[in-house]
Amino acid sequence: MEAAQIYDTIGQKGFSEYQKINTRQVEDLSKTYSINELELENNKQQNHMLQLVFIALSTLIIISVLCFIYLKQQRKKLLLLQRTLQQAQKSVEESMRKLKTDYLDLVLLHQPFADAYGAYRALEEMYEEGKIRAIGISNFYVDRMVDFASFNRIKPMVNQVETHIFNQQRELKEWADKYGIQMEAWAPFGEGRGGTFDNPVITGIAEKYGKTPAQIMLRWHIQRGVVVIPKSTHIERMEENFNVFDFSISDEDMAEIAKLDKAQSSFFSHQDPKMVEWFVNMVEERKKNHDSSRENKNW
Repeated sequence: MEAAQIYDTIGQKGFSEYQKINTRQVEDLSKTYSINELELENNKQQNHMLQLVFIALSTLIIISVLCFIYLKQQRKKLLLLQRTLQQAQKSVEESMRKLKTDYLDLVLLHQPFADAYGAYRALEEMYEEGKIRAIGISNFYVDRMVDFASFNRIKPMVNQVETHIFNQQRELKEWADKYGIQMEAWAPFGEGRGGTFDNPVITGIAEKYGKTPAQIMLRWHIQRGVVVIPKSTHIERMEENFNVFDFSISDEDMAEIAKLDKAQSSFFSHQDPKMVEWFVNMVEERKKNHDSSRENKNW
């Protein structure tokens, strides 16, 4: 029987009995009054207790419903996490198949969007299985980097970010060092934006050391403890990029380069909602085209 039905049945019965006693015993008014007063008081107490029981039962029902909804939502989250794990593992395994290898040296989680935690769980598992030698993140701002380092079983080993002479990422470097995360530059030259190769400070230091502006910028990164992987398809530039270990930049010149920092991106901000929308559209475009080279990169 429902809690409300129990309350209505007992409460109404108590009131009707009181009315019958009151009319039947009119001979002894004082006695009847005393009996009915006691009966009324008892019924009031019963009704009060029943109200409390009803409230308690109602509360239990509400809590049960809320728990059911919560557990249902948690189940959905677990299913989503499982799906993300499977998709991430499938993607890594596909890369290994194409490279014809049974392991990868380093795999980075490219963006701090969507179910980043679920995807990172997949990297953790594959790292523990020996399929990946090192795992990390990319484009994670300092707050998200600390978050990931604190709330995952295996903290990221690398954080690959935009960093160059105009966006030196000093705060991120400080926190990366604190948590033992290696900072890596995905645009060590800033792709030349803002005149990195022609900057008077850089060209002046390059002339002083008998090096090219590119070599000065690479050496500056290395002396800061930043990993650099410059991209080039030209053999002569590849050789030039390697020849940066036969000299050091003085502290004075390092300080001059430090003054060039504008502390802002030369490309885009991952905290810009319009850019987040662009990434969402890019992902959908990639799913449709199965070819990242055809993506419309308007930045």
